Parts: sequence; C-alpha cells; structure tokens
Amino acid sequence: MKLLIDVGNTRIKWAWFDGERLLDQQACMRDDDVVPQDARDAWSAQPAAQVWFSSVASPIFNHNMQTYWQTQAVDVRSVAVVDYLSLLPTCYRDPARLGVDRWLAMLAAWQRAQRAVCVVVCGTAMTVDWIDDHGVHQGGIIVPGLQRMQDSLSLAPGIATAGASHEQDQRLGRDTQNGLRIGAEMALVGAVAQFLDQQQPKACYISGGNGELVAARLGAAVEYQADLVLQGLACLAKGYE
Repeated sequence: MKLLIDVGNTRIKWAWFDGERLLDQQACMRDDDVVPQDARDAWSAQPAAQVWFSSVASPIFNHNMQTYWQTQAVDVRSVAVVDYLSLLPTCYRDPARLGVDRWLAMLAAWQRAQRAVCVVVCGTAMTVDWIDDHGVHQGGIIVPGLQRMQDSLSLAPGIATAGASHEQDQRLGRDTQNGLRIGAEMALVGAVAQFLDQQQPKACYISGGNGELVAARLGAAVEYQADLVLQGLACLAKGYE
C-alpha cells in the first residue's frame, strides 16, 4: 500500500493507494512549518510501503516532512514538476515555477479525458488551465480564491461587514458581508465561464475546496472531482513515471 499526500496552503490531504483506488481519504489543517500530530497519528496507524507527496508549503516544512519519513525508514518521493514533464509537457516559460498541485491536477484530468480539457482548481487561489488535444499544457489564468477575494475587500477602509445575516441562498446581498460573498462567487464562476467560452474544451474538471460550489453554478458543462491532486499522485505512484 502506498500513501499519497497533498500538502496545500492551509490543509494537508492524504489517501492510501492500492494500485487501483484511493482509499480512506483524510485531511487536517496546517498553519505552520511543523508536520501536524493529527496527520502523523493517521499515517502511523496504517504503515505504507512507499510515500508520494507534493507540497506548496515552505522549504522548512518540506524539509521537516522529508526528515519525518526518513526516521520512519520509508521510501519517500517528493514530486517536482520538472522531473515528470514527459508525462504532461507545458508551455510555461519556467516549468519550475508551475505549482506542483496545479500540474498534478492537470495530469489527472488529462489521464481521464485524453482530449482537450479545461482544469479548474479552487483553493487559496483559483487556477484555470488549458490542455490541448495533444496533451500539452498551453497556459491558464490565476485569480484570488473565494476567501482571499472576500478578505481583501473586507479589510479595506469603509467596508463594514458587521451584522451580516446567515442566509446562504440569496442571489443579491442585503448586507455588506453577503454582498462580498455573492460577488466573489459570481467573479469565480464568471471567470471560468468566460474561459470555457473562449477555449471551447471537450471536457472540464473542477477540484479544490470551493470547487463543488463553482461546479454547481456552472452545471452540466463541468464535472466536479474532489481529489484531482491525489489522483495525479496516483498516476505517478502507479508507474507512469
């Protein structure tokens, strides 16, 4: 059994991989450079023969992660985009600067679609990427994520967010906080919709923490996949390298 770990900006997600399926997916919060005890407890409860992990965390966190697994005497593979470009080439001017989580989500989407596909990951930032019919990443866009977009305005002078209602199904905000929330949701959905209209993909997959919300707004034009990054790690762990 292999353990696959996706280290994001605010959360760590993981699953065990039996060669065909992702099993027992779990997650915990991450807010500093220490490998969380909750994660270590879960990992030790089901020892793995091999660990694959991707990370957008700091070099200090990544060093701590490597050190932890070395003390467990487990074969650990830290994924870097430049090591696997033969599987999914990119037109990025500097592939080393392409986020590994973004690339892994694209790898999983390409393995599923095998045709021109749009890949959306809704996290701290929202990325929207285009892979052509030949399996080459042609580029994409990056916009602030849902919470980041709301926070950037709520902290601005003159924006009063106190006294907000808890209604979540309004189409129009009747207080400042809900106006910010609805506006941010519409901005994300609108960005994806415009991208789809521009590129006319044959498939579109959406993932990430707010992916389900964006996918629901877009309807049948897209397919929500909760764990594209872990699926991408599974592609590597299965032997596509």
